[in-house]
Amino acid sequence: MNEKRRGDEEIEIRLDDLLWYVLKGWKPMIVAMLIGAILLGGYKSYGNMKAAEVTRDSMVEGYEEAHPDADMEQLDHSAKTIAEYQKKIKEQDNYASKSLLQQIDWTDVKVAKASYVVELTNGADYAKLVATAGAFVDRLSSDEMYKAAADALKTDPSYMDDLITVNYTIPQATNAVIDEKRGTGDTETSIANADTFILTIIANAAEDETAKTMVDAAASIIDKVSADVASEVAPNKVTLIHVTQTVKRDTTIRDRQINDTIVSTQGYYDMIADAEKDLSEEELAYVKAKADILLDVEEEVKDSSIISVKFIAIGFMAGLFIIALIRAAAYVISSKLTCPFETEDNYGIRTYMKNDAVESVKGFDKVLFNARFGRSRVISGEEAAKIIATEAASLSDDRKIKKLLITGTYDKCCESDMAKKLADLLKKAGIETVMGEQIVYSPELIKNAADADAAVILEKLDESGKYMIREELRYMSDHGLPVMAAVLDVK
Repeated sequence: MNEKRRGDEEIEIRLDDLLWYVLKGWKPMIVAMLIGAILLGGYKSYGNMKAAEVTRDSMVEGYEEAHPDADMEQLDHSAKTIAEYQKKIKEQDNYASKSLLQQIDWTDVKVAKASYVVELTNGADYAKLVATAGAFVDRLSSDEMYKAAADALKTDPSYMDDLITVNYTIPQATNAVIDEKRGTGDTETSIANADTFILTIIANAAEDETAKTMVDAAASIIDKVSADVASEVAPNKVTLIHVTQTVKRDTTIRDRQINDTIVSTQGYYDMIADAEKDLSEEELAYVKAKADILLDVEEEVKDSSIISVKFIAIGFMAGLFIIALIRAAAYVISSKLTCPFETEDNYGIRTYMKNDAVESVKGFDKVLFNARFGRSRVISGEEAAKIIATEAASLSDDRKIKKLLITGTYDKCCESDMAKKLADLLKKAGIETVMGEQIVYSPELIKNAADADAAVILEKLDESGKYMIREELRYMSDHGLPVMAAVLDVK
């Protein structure tokens, strides 16, 4: 029976290493996913729009053929007018359905009020006091305040101006006026203090907690507003007096609710009725149909962004699958050394993992690197050279190495710093070295290495040829040349 030679082993595919190899291409995966999402999502949106346009155009052409004398320009204008106001009605209905104002029971309105005293620190006259108070109100009644409150409630800022108000009052003093002739007194009012006013933030809501949250969020920007006013109008000091919560009936809120749901939309219905008047039954049917299609086209544009979420997800997954499949296929059919444990698992050769730039591996690449090479310590080329040289020099006399072959299959492997370091250390230990690439195809190297006692092979992940390594190991097995170790550059 012939003894099995080293290098005759079947090459196995490690599923865990296949997975890490696929994940190593995470950057092109992300690019492919984005491209897939954009292409598929965009294609779907474009397809929806074109389908609606085709339906609209075919209807228009059919009506024109049946009514060659029709004033199509006027009919189209009426259709656009109807579509425009139908859109406004939908928007108003949508706003009313989501508005926090509409959720309030006007007979049981929860009110939160924060009161502040604002003092002008450098003194002021009445005009400056009013200007400062107005500046506070203007800056607090702003998009920034509405956004702060909306963020706290996780809702749309556009609903906030219905619910939060800011105002100020200037304290008044009542003084007695003595009428000397009649001996009686009247009263008159005056400004109590020309450098102080009361600032109030009021929030209305359906629930106590909601009202309190809005007031607190709105008040969160008061320090910034104070600083802005100080730099632009007058220096000031703001002090919180108190925060109160009450319940009240509020007919103003009732009227605003009615206005938002009934009064606002009634004007739109009147405009639609005006656009439809004086149209015959056929013209009205055409105008309504075209208005519906115009709305549908616009809805398709909106809906396509929603519907295409599914297609965007499909595009993401398609991009991921394609790149993963390509990388998996590349791993399987590659003629290069793709598995870092092949020399050790398949051929039983002790393998040192070398990476002189391992410290530069960061982020997700670092996670993948540790997962892939976690079972073996990754060392520097200098460390690998010292380990091999020490072992070669410390062998017993009957196994003493006098001459060592350093070889490999990838280009210029013997010109690496690690190979030179190893040769230098061996020379100091009195061990002769023979260096060269691809011994199987180098007659000169075969001749020089004929009396070598052992060999060290240097390979590089994703560059060394796996089948050339097999030929190299077969040659050494046939000539009784033991392999001390393999050093695999995994950079």
